[in-house]
Amino acid sequence: YDDHRFWNLTFAFLLLSASAIYVGGCMLGDVRDIHFDSENRPTRPLPRGVLSPTIISISAWGLLFLGLLFTTISPLVSGVTAYNIEWDELVMLLSTKEGLIVVQAHEIILASMLISCVICYAMFHKRNKILALTLMSSCRLLLVLFAASVAHKTFFQSYNSEPFFIYRNWAQGWMPVLAGTVAAYTL
Repeated sequence: YDDHRFWNLTFAFLLLSASAIYVGGCMLGDVRDIHFDSENRPTRPLPRGVLSPTIISISAWGLLFLGLLFTTISPLVSGVTAYNIEWDELVMLLSTKEGLIVVQAHEIILASMLISCVICYAMFHKRNKILALTLMSSCRLLLVLFAASVAHKTFFQSYNSEPFFIYRNWAQGWMPVLAGTVAAYTL
């Protein structure tokens, strides 16, 4: 039982997830802006033809998917690694209703919301400055809430009879205040 190892692995997965989402969004924005960059920034790699827009687009979507995948598997991989759980024990645990607690739905939902916001920003940021600023500040708000959700695992709490997928007690009052402050600063 190594609690530090669990949290170190969880933090590493958070960094991987957030980085994959960020870089995927940047790449998606570059593909979307190729015509603008051809006129205004012709020395960038896509307008110059150094990089293929198709490969960059596929890579961007792949990174966004990896961000969500890392978020989804993080509790499982971190728990198995840190607590030395054997595969047969893991299979037995996951086959029970209680085993579904490993799925941290609140993390997956917030990561999905962040990815959606990043995609919207990449697609529409050149069209409307107010929309771009709103989407960017929304991305920052969701990133802070996502990180807070990863730090607050629901399987460490008592469930009573409430199913895992509607368990809401992970959120703390300071989370929206901090996230809102970051969003307001960004805006």
